[in-house]
Amino acid sequence: MAYFMGKKRVFGYFLIALSLTSINATCEKTRTQDRAEMSDSENATGHTPPSQCNSRLTNIAFCDSMDPPRIILENGMLRVTIYTPNSRCGYYRGTRFDWSGMIAKVEYNGHSFFSEWKTPHDPSDPGHGIGPAEEFDMETPPLFSAVDSGDTFVKIGVGKLIKTTNKYFMNTSYPVAEQGLWQIRCEGNKWIEFKQDLTMASGWGYSYIKQIYLSQDTPAVTISHTLHNIGNRKITTEHYSHNFITIDEYPVDSMYRCRFPFVLKVSEKIQRKMEGYAVISDSVLNITGNLGGKALWAEFEDLAHVPEENQCIVTNRLSGASITVEGTKPPSKYNFYAEKTAVCPEPFVKFSVSPDESVHWETRLTFKTNEL
Repeated sequence: MAYFMGKKRVFGYFLIALSLTSINATCEKTRTQDRAEMSDSENATGHTPPSQCNSRLTNIAFCDSMDPPRIILENGMLRVTIYTPNSRCGYYRGTRFDWSGMIAKVEYNGHSFFSEWKTPHDPSDPGHGIGPAEEFDMETPPLFSAVDSGDTFVKIGVGKLIKTTNKYFMNTSYPVAEQGLWQIRCEGNKWIEFKQDLTMASGWGYSYIKQIYLSQDTPAVTISHTLHNIGNRKITTEHYSHNFITIDEYPVDSMYRCRFPFVLKVSEKIQRKMEGYAVISDSVLNITGNLGGKALWAEFEDLAHVPEENQCIVTNRLSGASITVEGTKPPSKYNFYAEKTAVCPEPFVKFSVSPDESVHWETRLTFKTNEL
């Protein structure tokens, strides 16, 4: 009987998910009503051209999945293309990564950073994020272990998902019971802000704000996060960015170098798996050959867990372009991943947020050229 009741709940949630066809997102408090209200700047598909902040970024009644909603920020040095959340035609509609603020590309001084790393792209595939794709609780999301199969758990930045497996796995496409609604504010091509509120009947709830803005005098992007506990239960969570870095769309090979602010230590087992593909020397990890179908993974050991460790510089020695990724919080752990289409330094940070309290953290991306 319990089995059939669980199946019934899943089916019910599935019907609810089907009814959620668009995200209630606004920019400058303006909504899209229907095709008749479209401005001349929109094409026949309902897509907003990627330019400045526009009121029709994500709540588009008629849109095209082949041309996902996005916005471009510029500061005279950088041109940054950012995908915006949309449950109907957004670039990413999976259940692993935070939907907000995925950076498709950064252009600076004739060079490009980030690009497609999985082709063909599948918007619903949990692993098909892009740029600094961020994730909360890669190992076990809040409430997952406490609920039965068919009940809901929370994935921050996504929504309420239905438990269908005994053990959580990040790349499982869990059915969506309720999408977290996004509100969007922006100003010209200066900054954009995403806000998602979600509450559970159990008393668990959050308000999550992410703002992306460009420095006015340096080629840098800041990603600012605030997580506020609006429920009556403590939130314990772990956050990281996958950082799918590609420079000038150049495949990952011996031209890529990763420099960290600490001496790199890995297990002997990991060291053996890296042989022929990567070499560690003090604080530098050098890719030594074309990875082809090989994937590299490592967890660095013996961290001091201080904010200064939350940094990595990825350089393409062929083009001389580099990106520095640095965060404001001490890493709880630091992983590294790479395959032929992306280099991924992955600093993790942990938070414990009591009711009516907030935690704030930032990630800064700085771009340079002529770094041979």
